[in-house]
Amino acid sequence: MTLRKKLILYFFVIIAVGDLSLSMVAIQIIRKSKSIETYDSSFRDTLEVAKKVGLSWKASGEKLLPPKDSELELFKRATPLEMFVVDSKDLSVFNLFTNQRLQLKDLLHPTSIERLAKDGGKATVAELKSTSDDGIIASWTPIPETGFFVLGISQKLLSTRAYLPLLIKISLAGLIMLALATGGSLLISDGLSASIEGITRKMQLIGQGQLDIPLDDTGTDEAGVISANLKKMVSQIKQLIQKTASQARLEKEVETARLVQKFLFAPPFKTGNGFDISGYIKSASECGGDWWHYYESPGHIVFMIGDATGHGLPAALLTCAVRSAVVELEKAQERSPKVILEKLNAAVHFSFRGELMMTFAVMSVDLVHHDVLYANASHLAPIVLSRDAKGEVSLEYLIENNGKRLGEQASSLYVDSKYKLNNGDRIILLTDGITEVKNKASKMMSERRLEKIFTSVAHNGTAHAFTESVISTLEKYQAGAELSDDMSMIVLKTT
Repeated sequence: MTLRKKLILYFFVIIAVGDLSLSMVAIQIIRKSKSIETYDSSFRDTLEVAKKVGLSWKASGEKLLPPKDSELELFKRATPLEMFVVDSKDLSVFNLFTNQRLQLKDLLHPTSIERLAKDGGKATVAELKSTSDDGIIASWTPIPETGFFVLGISQKLLSTRAYLPLLIKISLAGLIMLALATGGSLLISDGLSASIEGITRKMQLIGQGQLDIPLDDTGTDEAGVISANLKKMVSQIKQLIQKTASQARLEKEVETARLVQKFLFAPPFKTGNGFDISGYIKSASECGGDWWHYYESPGHIVFMIGDATGHGLPAALLTCAVRSAVVELEKAQERSPKVILEKLNAAVHFSFRGELMMTFAVMSVDLVHHDVLYANASHLAPIVLSRDAKGEVSLEYLIENNGKRLGEQASSLYVDSKYKLNNGDRIILLTDGITEVKNKASKMMSERRLEKIFTSVAHNGTAHAFTESVISTLEKYQAGAELSDDMSMIVLKTT
């Protein structure tokens, strides 16, 4: 059903109900008119009686205007012969005209009393029976918040004949109202339908992607409210599109950064003259803050690892800056861990002014004599795995001379420490993402458990095989739990 038809139907129903209501009101007015036996002194007496039983009259003591002479006879004939106030609890009756008290059973037939007891709480006009089984017309109206209702009784024949002229007049008035309402509803529905049709056309355009069409949100009717909500929705759609586009650009930039960072690392494993090396990295987010590298110098290999504060794009930018600085050191074939850390520290502090920092460890191994130089900038201590003649595996932490983080102070100094390797020893550099890996129960990998993993796979031949065995064991422990930090490790084995 269209909106126009609904409006027309709505007005028909409203006017029909209003017509019936007018008829009922007219009947109530006629009945209540008799409760005032005269329009002057008798009214005041009746008013006092009514107040005693809880009636709330609005006359405020003023005289009612008497009807015209031509209508007086109508009131006399139409007014109920008797008016009563009935207590709905015990059905006791008080005659407003005679001040007589009696029971309802003295006035009405038992079936009529049942009807009255059932419907006494609402205004009603009905045909009842008297105690003599005669047909009567009764009307009753509840007195709010008192438990009483007013009852008017008249002879059926007289009341019907008396009400008829007035009902005809009211019905004609109702028909006129119906005609006016129908015409008004057509005009209203035409205007509202036009507004709705306009909004519908605009919604179709919006659905086609035209979000810049003008929308009027100044109206106060239903169409204005719909238009205002539509305008708000379009604004939210625009914001969502902009946000989605920004998010897409950011994701693309992050992906680009991730790809760039991927090329910052040296090959994951390599075997050279007197050494075997392997590296591993797994980021907790799209871009990581861990970084490792190695390069060869005549008779030496230099390898290093770092962990930027935090992770994500800022940490990735820091690793890029460090990688750029290492390129120059690699070109210069710098082999001193102390010098490497001091130059990296100066570059990081200059670039990030202490806002971003990085722990770092560097090792330089003489592949001929197996002499090691190492320096540390607050990173985890390097680990050396050795095997004696009996095949027993030992584990040693190199903890000497631990300096400040890269970028913490512009003038930080570092110290080269020495260590002597045996043929077949392994040196492990790792980040705290390895030591802090958690399982699904959020239980962290302990240092003792990690040491057991290292010693249990120490017999694995190459550095690459050793690294894969360690990572496989860690992943089994992790069992799919989410990483909270980047995991990195680089392993060197002398041969």
